[in-house]
Amino acid sequence: MILVLYCLAIVLFSLLGGYLPLSRKLTHLPLQVYLSLSAGAMLGAAFFHMLPESAELAPGQFGLWMAMGVIGLYMVERFLSPHSHDTADLDRGGGGDADCHPACGHAHRDARGHVHAAPKIAGWSAVAGLSVHTILGGMALGSAVLAQGAAEGLGLVGPAARASGVPLDTRRNFPYGPYEDFTVSVSGSGDVYSRAYVRWLEIQKSAELVSGWLDALPEGPLAAECGPLRPDAGAVSLVEGWRGQICHVALTGPDGRLRHYKVTDPSFHNWQGLAMALRDGEISDFPLCNKSFNLSYCGRDL
Repeated sequence: MILVLYCLAIVLFSLLGGYLPLSRKLTHLPLQVYLSLSAGAMLGAAFFHMLPESAELAPGQFGLWMAMGVIGLYMVERFLSPHSHDTADLDRGGGGDADCHPACGHAHRDARGHVHAAPKIAGWSAVAGLSVHTILGGMALGSAVLAQGAAEGLGLVGPAARASGVPLDTRRNFPYGPYEDFTVSVSGSGDVYSRAYVRWLEIQKSAELVSGWLDALPEGPLAAECGPLRPDAGAVSLVEGWRGQICHVALTGPDGRLRHYKVTDPSFHNWQGLAMALRDGEISDFPLCNKSFNLSYCGRDL
């Protein structure tokens, strides 16, 4: 229900934003107010949310991508977007027929102001870009939602569980060795976007862990002898794989040799989560939802 209200709010505000400039002829002052409000909201989101998070997640590449974004936006604004100036601008530029305006470097034939239309590719590029962005964003936010209670009840593990708000991670729940101070990445909405976002956080965390371990690698042998197995014994091991928790169970016989060995793959738990998330959904959403869980077919049968 919350997701439906959220989507309706987005639609209403989008329609309102498109209606305002069409409802009346905008003079210079109201146009400045609208543009200032929208620019302030975008700058606030950028400086207080997006840029700090980007600097934290990718400190080594943050500056490069930010510079590329600024330069790319400048190129679009400079060569694709239309520009306009009014009578006051023309007066400051000299006025009169065929005067060259310093802001755009070409002659003017009308002192009442003018508007240079954008090339056709600019409008169609905007339509295509916004359409793709909106469609993919909507599919990611509204597809295959699995609530936290359902994820816990089905026993989901790994990124699929953490994307639904379940803080289950073997490295944190059963810490050992280098994982003593491990922090887990959890989202809460349980949709396709959340699963992709948690996976992205996992990539960043893995790179951070490997880099830190290589810098602090201790001296010593690279391998050690395990020795003979105890007879009539059993052992259970939990390891956090890239799909989630992997369980190993080993039993030995009277002769100290392996009598039984069982591996439970994360996909064994998570296939039921995919089936639950796809209930009442469209068949066209299946490829996107399926890949967001990213399960193993043979892992189900181990």
